[in-house]
Amino acid sequence: TSYTYTMDDSCLFINDGHDIESYLFWLNNTYYNDNLSKEDLKKAVLINLIDPTTYYCIGSFFYYLFSGKEMKMPVISIKELKMLPNLRLGLAPYGIEYFIENFMSYKRAPIYSYFRVGRHNQNTYWGLGIEYPFLFRFKSCQLGFRCDFYKQPRLYFKNGLFEYYNIQVGYYEEELNRMIYGISSSLIFNKRLLKKHDISFFLEGGYKTRGFVPGQALRNSVILRIGFGFNTF
Repeated sequence: TSYTYTMDDSCLFINDGHDIESYLFWLNNTYYNDNLSKEDLKKAVLINLIDPTTYYCIGSFFYYLFSGKEMKMPVISIKELKMLPNLRLGLAPYGIEYFIENFMSYKRAPIYSYFRVGRHNQNTYWGLGIEYPFLFRFKSCQLGFRCDFYKQPRLYFKNGLFEYYNIQVGYYEEELNRMIYGISSSLIFNKRLLKKHDISFFLEGGYKTRGFVPGQALRNSVILRIGFGFNTF
């Protein structure tokens, strides 16, 4: 939120170039019939102030400072299920999106789910997803999944009618309003390697169709992630 408000000139910020200004420039030159202004974005980003973790971080700092104790994060508890909902703004290639997120824990296993929705250039788009990395546990292994489903404007990788400041622009209006459905699905595997130091091997494999999912490729692609984790068991 504060970063978005640094777009304007101020003696408090260095303002030679700005990621958010670049995003608006790119978006408005691509979707030329619907202009998203700085003021529009500044109003929309205020939804981030509803994020409860922001206030928890501030409160826990002063609580520890004056009491020397850690503050327990407040969550919604239903038996063994714990939930921490959140609202925030996201930036997509076709416009801004509002996220309704839920960070959960069931029997000490983390679960993340979200629903996102937005409207720009007369396109209404949405998406939903869930990540449950530790669904099954057996001996030194854990198996889970992630799945995302979405409806959004089609993204083009071809050249536009012309190029403007290194941006391909000039797509026809019917192209910019063409909607697609997409899905991303993968299995997540964790195996403990060293019990004493709690080091584990991580593998995620799956497939994703064309479209925008934060943190993933825009084109049709195979999902393959390999790594090592610490304190995951």
